[in-house]
Amino acid sequence: MAHHSPFSNPPRILHMDEDESRSSSFFDVLFWAGYEVVHIALAAEAWKALNSERYDLLIAKNKLPDLSGFELLRKLRAAHSDLPVILATQSAARETISQYPMLLPSATVVEPYTDKQLLETVSSVLYFSTLESQNHHASNCSTAML
Repeated sequence: MAHHSPFSNPPRILHMDEDESRSSSFFDVLFWAGYEVVHIALAAEAWKALNSERYDLLIAKNKLPDLSGFELLRKLRAAHSDLPVILATQSAARETISQYPMLLPSATVVEPYTDKQLLETVSSVLYFSTLESQNHHASNCSTAML
């Protein structure tokens, strides 16, 4: 379900987590910080949404009933998507993630995390994603002028 922020053109975040109570709290924090949040409980639904709509960020819980956040990240990268991904994980899973440097998420948050940690991570990932996009666009423009 999509909820629209009161701000104009807010970044769109797809949040993937099967826990409704945690998702409600998560939504409140991000919504009032100015983001548009779409919550989906299953990875299969998230994959469909990612292929049909534009998102600026995916926040995925690593352990879900149908597919792990890590496996969804693998599918995204195989489809050549550079969508920023924040993976919510337990500390033990971080070693598994680091074994696959080509599939590293943009950031990880270790559960349980605070609202402040979440907001700082989201803000930082979106900021650097915007910088990368602007640099990529600028280099394409300068190459085209040559």
